[in-house]
Formats: sequence, structure tokens, C-alpha cells
Amino acid sequence: MFVTCTLNTHQRDPLAHHIKVTSLYQETALKQPVVLSLSFIMVLLSGILYLMNYGTVSSFKGKLKTYLTLQAFRTMEVAALGRPFCLGMLYDCRSDSLVSGMTLWDLNDLKQNIRERPQNYNDFEIDSSVSIESKSLALNVEGSLKASFLSGLVEVEGSAKYLNDHKTSRNQARVTLTYKATTKVQELSMNHLGRGNVKHQYVFDKGIATHVVTGILYGAQAFFVFNREVSEKEDYQDIKGKLKLMIKKIPLFAKEGKSSLKLEEMVEENVFSCKFYGDFSLEKPPTSFQDAVEVYQSLPKLLGANGENTVPMKVWLLPLTILDSSAAQLVRQISIRLVQEAQSVLEDFSELDMRCNDAMRTTTAQQFPQIGKKLKSFKEMFSEFKLEFQQNLAKKLPSIRGGGEEEAVLAEILKKRHSSPFNSKSLNEWMDCKHRELPDSLLHLMLSLFLTVWIFKPCKNPLLSADKVHTAQHLTTPTGQIWYLHIFA
Repeated sequence: MFVTCTLNTHQRDPLAHHIKVTSLYQETALKQPVVLSLSFIMVLLSGILYLMNYGTVSSFKGKLKTYLTLQAFRTMEVAALGRPFCLGMLYDCRSDSLVSGMTLWDLNDLKQNIRERPQNYNDFEIDSSVSIESKSLALNVEGSLKASFLSGLVEVEGSAKYLNDHKTSRNQARVTLTYKATTKVQELSMNHLGRGNVKHQYVFDKGIATHVVTGILYGAQAFFVFNREVSEKEDYQDIKGKLKLMIKKIPLFAKEGKSSLKLEEMVEENVFSCKFYGDFSLEKPPTSFQDAVEVYQSLPKLLGANGENTVPMKVWLLPLTILDSSAAQLVRQISIRLVQEAQSVLEDFSELDMRCNDAMRTTTAQQFPQIGKKLKSFKEMFSEFKLEFQQNLAKKLPSIRGGGEEEAVLAEILKKRHSSPFNSKSLNEWMDCKHRELPDSLLHLMLSLFLTVWIFKPCKNPLLSADKVHTAQHLTTPTGQIWYLHIFA
């Protein structure tokens, strides 16, 4: 892989009229490609401007070589997400997977000369957002790793299971309390990474990994997810605001004790439900507000007197090509734009799932089995498409990162989804029509006239093809809308 850039300038240096930067890797100690990123493009553009104004070809090439060298030797930071990392473990960034059973050193060598330093920190946050983005930020899931999670390549454990928690109804008011603590950092030393200190050199030839774990931040995290069902008579934003104020008091209650609660708050708290995702070993997970206060109060002690109960939270990865140029390597990361597009697709599916669940819970859907059956079939249909979409992503990501395929392949998968009948607009239009078809008050009126009746308002969406029906009559509502009554054949 090489970089080619041709420039046409009008500066005084005639050599700069046609500049070609080719295969700079051959002029440096680097013998492998470097992951190209937006920052690389910015460096290249700034170099062009530098040349056009007062620079020289040699100074520009020097700056570019320095940048490429730094990128090739750059360590990566990734969230552990409950995965069993340990120092010296091999990691394949192409598939974001751990390589177990094979290391560069013997176990005894790994245990010796490990550097350790304290990293004491604890804090809490309140979050009322339910988006994938907000949950990813809470767990430091970024960039290419997020793409692996969205596609299902990465299986999460412990507190990271919070990433898989989704609202099941739009009528749920949700607020999350996050507790986070860190205790120490452990790192390999030059006794491991220095020249000639790698014992099992043949591992490089296997091509099974791209990086090695050289540092680990230990700690623990916990998420208390509080839900409150909001009825039609209640104001959603008002309930959510009260819930948020209530949850903010938990850290205070944990310090001052349960006696700080007022009587009316004790009554109100029983309306909330609680789900717990954490890296802590609990005898019983909290299910109520009172349980959550007691568990939150015990979290610092559960870390252990010396932090012995902590888990990896963040790891530092060193490219294997630094230790041996023949090792496998990460050729390119997935661009942020495509990761955001994939995330948006899955956010749309989550929203659609909630709408479908709410529709199936209505009195209408329960009293008319045919309607409930159609909604259930619709949900199964788009769930199957969602799974297929994720599987396609999971299949292509390792190949793209390893240089086997271009990123355009991923862009094509996203493009096909937008042009298919399963695009967000078509699916939501289908649900919009279903909601217009099934107003509970009107159906209750019709229930006295027909045993099995379906109120149908015509819609242009091709997804609305229904069973063959016989039109019985039509009526005009007080608002002037015409609704057609159909009895199933």
C-alpha cells in the first residue's frame, strides 16, 4: 500500500510544480501500511498549503514521514466490555476478538516485572437518554469497536450488558444511574517488550493477531436502570422529570441512610422498577428503589479492601508490527460516518419495535386477533431483516480492516438497506397507517355492529396489502374523515 499525491502549484520552486509522494514507507524503517484517517488527510492538506506558501519538498516529505512513523507505532485504547483481558494477551483488531491459549511469553515471565500504579477514582452520573450513542459514551465504546458491537462481533458481559438494554414501550419513562470506580493500572515493561525478550517468535508467523495487551485499567461499573410506566392520563415529561429528581437523591440516601426519605417519597418510590447491570457480585439484584439505595451504598466495599474484586475496564494495545514487521496488521479502521449510519439503522429498528409493542398491547389488537396477528407478523419480519443486516456487517468488517475488501462494500450494504422496502420511511409509514386504522374509541363503537370487523383507511404503501375483504359500508367521522368498514371473508 502506498500514498500518491500529485500537486500543481504556482510557487517559485519549479520542483514543486509536480510533486509526487510515493511509497514513503520504503524511505523509513517502516515496512507496513499505516491506517489512513481523517487526521492523515489533514496533515497532507496542511503540507500542501505549506508548500504553496513557503515550504520545500524535502521539509514536506519529512513532516509526512514523521506522521506515518507515529501512526504505525501508535497504541490503541479499547473498552474491555466485560471481556477477560489479561496482560500479554493477543488481540485481533480485525474482528475485535481475544486470542486465547497463545502468547509471546511464558506465564512465569509475564508475571514478573509488571508495573503497577494506583488510579483511584469514583463518580456517579444520571442519564435520561436511551439512545445507543448515550450508552456507548457511558462505556467508552468508540469508533470501530462500536461497529463490532452493533454487528454482533463483540459479545459483552458484566456492566457492558447495559448496551443491550432497550425500552420495550414508548410509554416507559426511563432514567439511569451510573456508578464508576477505578483502582489501578498494570503495564508490561521493557523486560517484556524490549528487543530479544519475546520468547515465542513463531507466533508472529501465525497471523492470528494484530496487537498485544500491554496495559490494563482496573475498576468496576454499575448501571441502575429505573422504569416507570406512564398512563394515558399522565404527562410523560412530568413523570420523567420527577423520576430523574428521585434518582438524583440515591447517592445522598446512600450516605445519610434511608431515614432521609420522606413518607410521600416512600409511597412514590414503589411505582418504579429497577434493573441492574454491573461488574459486582450481588447476593440479590435490586428490583425496587429501596433495593437500589442499599446496593449503591455497598458498592465501594464490594470492590475489595485492595481492589481484588475489580475487573478490566480499559486496555491498551500495542501493534505486533512494532515487535516484528512480519506480523499481521490492521490496515484500516471503519470510518466514523459509516459507523454512525449503521447505528442510526439499529436505532430506527428499536423505535419501530417499541411502536409495534405498544400497538399489540392496545385493547383493539387484543379483541381482534387478526389485527394482533398482522402486527406480530410485521414485527417478526423486520426483526429477521435486522438480524440479516447485522450478520452482513459482521461478515464484512474483519475483511475490510484486514485490507481484503474496500470500505465501499460496507457503504453498499447501507445503501441497499435504504433502497429496500425495509427502509425506515416505509416501515414507519406502515405503522402510521396501522395507528390510523385502529382508534380504540371508534372500534368500540363498531364492536356493537359487527362480530369481526376491521376499520381500514386506504394507504399507498405497498406493505399495506391486506387479506381479501368485502366492503360492508363506510362512515364519515365528526372530523370529516371517511373510514371503510370491512368484514373478513
